[in-house]
Amino acid sequence: MSEKKTAQDVLSQLSPEGVKLARRVIELERENLHIRSSTTVVNEIVTAVKGLIK
Repeated sequence: MSEKKTAQDVLSQLSPEGVKLARRVIELERENLHIRSSTTVVNEIVTAVKGLIK
């Protein structure tokens, strides 16, 4: 039996750093919806993660 979770359910279970990262990833995706190459977005996500884990 699989459990359906909403995005809010998932976010509520994350650490404060996890929530911060998830929000930043969503922001980056929204900012770059028009870009055909996902490489740029991936690099920005990796940079965001590195900034959070320092």
